[in-house]
Parts: sequence; C-alpha cells; structure tokens
Amino acid sequence: MTAIVPAGSHTSHTTLECSDLQATKRFYRDVLGLRAIQHEPHAMLVIGENGHFAAVLEVRKLSAQPRSNHHARPVPTPRDVDAAHDRISGLASEHAVRSIERPRRESIGGVESYGFALEDRDGNWWRISENAGPFGALPIGPNYLIPGDGAMGDPAIGSVLPAGPISYAMLQSRDLKHAQPFYADFLGLPLEARGEGTLCSQTAYGANLVIVEEPDVFPQPVLNHTGITVHGPPHLVDLVHEEAVAQQERFGILRVKAITDVHATHSFYFQDRDTNWWEIEVLDRHEHPWHKVVREATSPATTV
Repeated sequence: MTAIVPAGSHTSHTTLECSDLQATKRFYRDVLGLRAIQHEPHAMLVIGENGHFAAVLEVRKLSAQPRSNHHARPVPTPRDVDAAHDRISGLASEHAVRSIERPRRESIGGVESYGFALEDRDGNWWRISENAGPFGALPIGPNYLIPGDGAMGDPAIGSVLPAGPISYAMLQSRDLKHAQPFYADFLGLPLEARGEGTLCSQTAYGANLVIVEEPDVFPQPVLNHTGITVHGPPHLVDLVHEEAVAQQERFGILRVKAITDVHATHSFYFQDRDTNWWEIEVLDRHEHPWHKVVREATSPATTV
C-alpha cells in the first residue's frame, strides 16, 4: 500500500518551548553539548551531531510536558552517565534545572540502558543515557550525516556532555494498535515493534521516534510538533493536505490547519488522534534549515 506522505520523506525536526532563549541556549550548548544558533529574536535552532534539529521557541506561556515526551542524549559509557549526573547536579541551580533523577537502568523501546532523566528550566525532559538505546550505538563526537554538509557553526567548547547525537524523541499514544495505520499508511514511517507498547521509527538522518502507549496522553500544543520534510515540488504538500482533510475519520485526525508559506517553506500542521501535532513541509530550495540559518548568519550584508 502506498502511504499518503510521499516516499523519500523523512522525519526532520522537533520543537521545544522556552521562556528565556539566551538561558536555554547556554544550557543546551554548555551542558547538553548541542550546537545552537539564534536566527530570529525569539527563536533558535539546536542540532545534534546526527542531524536531528529542534526549533526552540521563546513563548510567554509554557506548555507542560510529561516525562515520557523526552529527547535523548547518549554518552559513551555508564561511567560517563554517572560523571554527567554529578556535574549537572552541581550546575542545576545555575541553569534552573527543575528536577534531576538518579541514574538507573530503564527499558526504552525494548532496549535496557543506564541513564537518568532531567527536567530543564522550561519543563522539557531530556534523558542522558549510555550509548545503547533503541536504535543501537550512535557515533559520539562530530559526525554530521546531513546531505550537502557545509558550515555548521561552532560546537560548544568544554560542554558537560561531549558533542553527539539527539538519538530519539518520544511521543505518546493511547492505543498503538489504532495508531499504527496512521504512522505506517499516512506518514509512511518505517515502524518496528520494540517491547510492550512501543513502536520505533528510524530514518537515515534527522529525527528518530519512539512512540509509547500511555492510556492518558498529555495534550500537546501546535508549537510542540514533529516535522516531516517532503522532497519534491510544493504541490506535494497540497496533495497531502487534501488527503488529510478527506481521510480525517479514517486516520482519527483531530484538526487540519490551512497551508501556509512562512520563510519560503510551504507547509501545514495537523493533529493526530493522540493530540500530537505534525508539520508536512517542502523546504525553500530543499536547503536544510540549519544550513540556511548558518549561511544567512555568516553571509555579508548586501546593499542595493
């Protein structure tokens, strides 16, 4: 069966909210070891070394998030987990970390790993774990997998966590049996069952997803969404939009927003049966957003 979202599309990005962009930038760069660049007065991009990037938006009112909606940052060994826990605990007050758990072994996506979760100043959850997650060991250190890799900005120097990937992002579903056709037949994501109540979707680059079954899902706002990048002309987004409207009942889609053209990106947002929001997009000149932001930030100003 051919999925609604065209073949070759990939899960590209996630989004996070914050109340203080500069404070959040310092934490994600200096503690979590992510590259960060501000491209708008109230927005920035952060990126892991595997190409998973997140748009971080400064908002007045934050949306609460559950622990299971977390992003993961691996470190090489269990010993590195303990060292990271000690250092981050010592910096918790400086970075207004809301909570930090003790390290323990936990099964994520059917794979047990040693790690700990923390809740940052804005209620976003991160899990720091040994490099043995549901998608296997990933390269630690500078190792970009983005096609057309170019100038990527400067990595954090002396960060608590070494430069590395965002290995996955986690989403909730009330009932994976009912949700699976949406992920497979609408989004066209490659799925694999991993353990009880878990689905995993892995892409060659970009954002890997772990979908866990939670009877009481935590309602999500549109600013916390997952992006699917379509490779092809903009009218492909129009076709997906038409199908999303036409097949809302079949796939349990709750809301479909109108198509927009913002920053030359042709896209629309919609909300699935579990309240997760998705963005279907064709990028301006098919240029990776991080490349575009770095290029625009480093290009000399032109005058007419």
